[in-house]
Amino acid sequence: MVAADSEVPKGERSLVYIACHGKGGNLKPVGERRQVLWEEVVSAFEGVKTGAIEFVHFSACEIVDEQDRRGRLQEIAGISGARWVSGYSKGIDWLTSMLLDIAVIADLYLPFYHDTYTRRPQLRKRAKLFLRTYEQLARSLGFSGLACRLNGINGLVPQRMQR
Repeated sequence: MVAADSEVPKGERSLVYIACHGKGGNLKPVGERRQVLWEEVVSAFEGVKTGAIEFVHFSACEIVDEQDRRGRLQEIAGISGARWVSGYSKGIDWLTSMLLDIAVIADLYLPFYHDTYTRRPQLRKRAKLFLRTYEQLARSLGFSGLACRLNGINGLVPQRMQR
């Protein structure tokens, strides 16, 4: 993995979208002989420039630990400064998950990115609306998102996984 600090300029407010195979919390890029361990993913975000990354979305199977969703997502949010981190806790079909990935970008990232004055307070509200709209699909894929505020308060979406 390339270190994120060398790729994204300061203040860019970028979306980092990582799409590949995943298993057990690690990434398995196509054609690679070995998986990319979670610790390597986290270290790739070290040293990110202030405001460079606003959103991180992992479109990979089992990248979010179902037993510690908040911890996994918060780890990336804390090290990257992202206001949103999301991914999947289950094995996912690539086409079905791509539909939800597009919805994340269209319904959460783009309005957040374009609204320069009220974007931070509205992210959690938009995330709740997103979940109401796509709840059945999101839950079937094990989708988890974490909306973070500047003061460190955050909201897990959905708050609880259904059994």
